[in-house]
This record gives sequence, C-alpha cells and structure tokens, in this order.
Amino acid sequence: AEEDEADPADEEFFQEQAGYDEF
Repeated sequence: AEEDEADPADEEFFQEQAGYDEF
C-alpha cells in the first residue's frame, strides 16, 4: 500500500490482523 492507495492483499492482511471479519 502506497500513500492512500490500499492494495487488496494489504486490506485482507490488515483485516485479519485487526480482527475485522464483518468488514
């Protein structure tokens, strides 16, 4: 992820790390 752009892989990784299953 660069600047404000969020890559799909980064989003999934972040969600799993943060525990956001509903998002």
